[in-house]
Amino acid sequence: MLATATSFEATIKKSNGMKKKTPYENRYLHIDATGSLVKIPLRFPENHGTAYNRILNHYLILKNSSLMHLKQSSVKVGELITSRHDVRQLKSFLNDYKFDYKKLMSDQCHFRLIIIDYSWVLIHSILRSINEVSVIDYANRIFRLANGVLSELNRQNFINRPI
Repeated sequence: MLATATSFEATIKKSNGMKKKTPYENRYLHIDATGSLVKIPLRFPENHGTAYNRILNHYLILKNSSLMHLKQSSVKVGELITSRHDVRQLKSFLNDYKFDYKKLMSDQCHFRLIIIDYSWVLIHSILRSINEVSVIDYANRIFRLANGVLSELNRQNFINRPI
């Protein structure tokens, strides 16, 4: 008899990639997920049409922008394999990463730039866990910055997408 579960999760943390301190000005974080790492077989119809019908692999890549020309400029610092692609799941994963970062580096978990694919789930999760602001507060802050009302974001993380 084959047992089924409604969701699946596996987290991989790589703290060895964070041992060398990268200055805030050079600290970039890339977050991305693969499309369909594993397809759920058709014989499990209870998963079809739900939020848990595929398994995704999320990566956290830390980059030092001053070393972009070198292979050593990037290091994978976290990975999440999950059948859930929702705010609650990713926020929990990012909160764990933030906690570990502060503990290992004795520094706040701020990045000059966070690069994502503009997934709503990623945007919401990053803003809630790493920036500790709502989407509306972040949008208002960026609007004020674009209109010259603010001169800087006081080490708030910017979210951007690759060109």
